[in-house]
Parts: sequence; C-alpha cells; structure tokens
Amino acid sequence: MRTYVLSLFFVLLTVACDAGKTNPSKDDLAIGDADTAIDVDQPILSDDEVADVEEKDLTDEKEITDDGEEEIGDDGLLSDDDALAVDTDVELPDLDQQPLIPNGCLTGEFTAYFGNFHSHTGNSDGEQDPAAAFAYGRDTGGLDILAVTDHLEQLYLYYVGIPDDEYPECIETAAAVSNSTFLALCGYEYGSARMPDLIQSAGHSNVFFNPELLPMVQTDFHDYYDSVAALPNIITQFNHPGDEDPTQTFGDFEFDQSIFFQMALFEFNGNGPVWDLFFTALTNGWWLSPMFNQDNHSANWGTANDQRTGVFLAALDMPSLYNAFAQRRTFAANDKNAVIRLMAEDECWMGSRLSGLSEYSLKIEVSDPDQGDTIATIELYDPQKNVIATKDCAAAQNCELSFELTVTMPTYVVARAVETDGEILVAAPIWAMP
Repeated sequence: MRTYVLSLFFVLLTVACDAGKTNPSKDDLAIGDADTAIDVDQPILSDDEVADVEEKDLTDEKEITDDGEEEIGDDGLLSDDDALAVDTDVELPDLDQQPLIPNGCLTGEFTAYFGNFHSHTGNSDGEQDPAAAFAYGRDTGGLDILAVTDHLEQLYLYYVGIPDDEYPECIETAAAVSNSTFLALCGYEYGSARMPDLIQSAGHSNVFFNPELLPMVQTDFHDYYDSVAALPNIITQFNHPGDEDPTQTFGDFEFDQSIFFQMALFEFNGNGPVWDLFFTALTNGWWLSPMFNQDNHSANWGTANDQRTGVFLAALDMPSLYNAFAQRRTFAANDKNAVIRLMAEDECWMGSRLSGLSEYSLKIEVSDPDQGDTIATIELYDPQKNVIATKDCAAAQNCELSFELTVTMPTYVVARAVETDGEILVAAPIWAMP
C-alpha cells in the first residue's frame, strides 16, 4: 500500500450540499398504485440519519484515590456495584486500537444482482408488450431484474396530454410477475419529445418509482428538474449521456441542489464519451452511481449484449432496490456476471459520503465466475481522472487492490476494472472529506 495525498482546489458539493435538505418521512414513501403500493423501509438518507461516531466517555462521577479507594460520587451515596473492591491492575482499552466508523458510512450485508434498467416495448418505439418483455428477460435473457421504460410522450393518448392506460397496466403486470427470483418494474423515459426550433431535448432521463406520468412535453431540462424536485420520493437517471448529438448532456450536467437526492444514476451505454462525462457530472456536484443498460428497441431484453447493471441488494424486492438506488450501490459492467465492489474501512459501501477521518482504507474487489473471463487490471482514479493506484491482476479470476487514501480536502474516488478481453466494470464512487 502507498499513501497518496489528494489536494484538490475545487469545492466538492456532494458533501456540503446536504444543508437544509429535508428528507421524506417513511410514511411518505409509499410507491406504486393503490393495489401494489410498496412501503419503502429505507428512504434516501441524509448525513444526519447516518450513524455518527460515538466517543467513549471514560470519566466517571467517582474517582480513585491514590490508595485505591473509591471516593463517593456527587450524590453522596455508593451503589452496591460502587462498593465492590476496585482492581487497580485492570487495564483500560487502548482507544487508538479501536476501529473508528466515519460519518456517512453506509453499511449492510448485500448480494449482487444483475439487471437492465432501460428498455422499450410496443407501448412506445419497441416491440411486443411489457408482459412479453418480462418473460423474455427472465427466461431467455437471464436477468434478475428488468425495467420497462417506454417513452413518456408515447404513454399519452394520441399525444394530446391525456394519459393512456398503458403505464398503469405495465405496473400491474410487473407486480404480478415479480417473485423471489425475478423483479420487474416499470418507469418511463423523459426527453424524447421535441419540436424543431421550439423545444429541443437537452437529454434523456429515466424516472423510477413514480406511479404517475410527468407532463408530456416540457420546454427544457430546467422544467424537468422542477418536476423531479416536486416528487422527492422518485429516483431518476441520466440516460446515454452525449448520445445522438453533443447537446444531450443536460447543459453539461448543470447541477441543481433541489434534485441532489433524486438524480442518482448515470448510464455508461451510448455513443458519447461517457467515461469523461461521468467525471464532469461528479465534479459538478452530483451524487451518482453508474449503470450499464441495453436500451432495447427490439424483442431482445437481456440478449442484445452482455451489458448489465449490478445492484447490491439485501433482498430481491422493490424496497431493497429503492434503497440500493438511493444509497448509490450499483456498478456498470459490460460483462453479464462479473462483479466489482469498492469499500472503505472494511464496512462502508461504495456510495458512502464519508467525513471524520484524515485517512481511509479502501479495498476494491473484482471477480468473474466464468472460466476464460479474467481480470487484467484494477485502477483507482481521482477527480482529475489521474490513476492514483493500480493492480496488475495477471489474468486472475479474482483480484483485489488495497489503498490508503489520505484526504486533506473534499474529494472522491472511482474504481474501474478491465478484463483481459477489454470489458470494463465501474463501481459507484466513494466521497470523502477530513
């Protein structure tokens, strides 16, 4: 291990921008229609809701005199326990050897599942219907999770602003086919509606966990941001950044504090320079987790390619998925079953926004169960896209990189693995400040 001191001369908003944010209460987090409402047990977390470090107070109201006798406490009485003989040879624990859990540490026991969170059916510009998509993705595509996300404006009747019944029917179908081995959900994709010289799309974005449709057409992405801000329990995603033309980046990922918690996901699929754009969005202040989806427009859900979004879940159910998105516990992979995991202090998951320590122990773990699919390298990047640590994995199927990160200013790190066949995996970042 080596220590690398990061000195960054920008203000990273991912930690500071929590001030003043009011989180939704648990009672507000019912999603789905009236028949399929989901009680989300773990809503989006703020720093105040993450466990703080508790310092031990070794000061007792009693004192030990030089001859080993206890003095009476302030109340003038000794309890039975107080009256016990004091063993002056007992050593107090060395607090310097006790592990410290930094503020903002997101903990838990989770399993990796693989999904596709961007797909279309005949309800917009794809093929067949959601029921067929879910069956194919489960039985042929080998997916653990499939989200159908048809285009928003095409879910309206005759494009006149009256919602059709296709979206609520999709939600009902998803609830009916979901079980302990397969999770189905429905969202929709904002941004494809445009009018030449009047309304130009500045980017596409998937909307999850909203039982209602947003307005069919919005004048620009600022209106979209306002619509998202009014719905604090939804989760949204930057879709195929830079795709179609260079303007599809939401104004170069213009930051908006009001949707800091909702805008959680960033796709790596698309024709744009997604790696560079990911850093642009992060440095602008967004708290984002990577995805690799298929954006199906044909009946090939899960088989179009090996691109997958890995999600670390407590269970294969909707509340756990919501929690994983809200806590940014995903990874992007263009391998169908390889896994990457970034941890801090052995128990703080990727997605954590840490503070309270000047040095953080990081570990990156990568594995691929398929014979012949092996790991070439693991890389760790700083916000300037500098490689600050690397590991030659020598074509192993399992590989680890450990690193001591010394922090003097707010920063973040991004972990990436490259397989010997060129396929990549990108873990959600960890953010850190002293």
